[in-house]
Amino acid sequence: MTQLRVAFGAATVSPRLPGVLPFNANLDGCYLPCDDGYEDLTSVIAKADDVTLEAIGRNAADVFERACTPARLVEWVERCIHAHERCN
Repeated sequence: MTQLRVAFGAATVSPRLPGVLPFNANLDGCYLPCDDGYEDLTSVIAKADDVTLEAIGRNAADVFERACTPARLVEWVERCIHAHERCN
């Protein structure tokens, strides 16, 4: 069942993702990290249990709500613009 859930998008398996998100949010706990060349992909999937996959889904949803909704992105851009204006 674990492999099926991963295949349908309950969790993303990826090499380390850069942590450049608005509001200094990070992606720790939002995906299953694997080697850059995906050599360990099948073992990462095999080791993932349902509790971990559900936590990843909750963590990713939380990061999205805190930092990546359209309204939050507009807020972030406006903050960056105003911060830049204060520096000039």
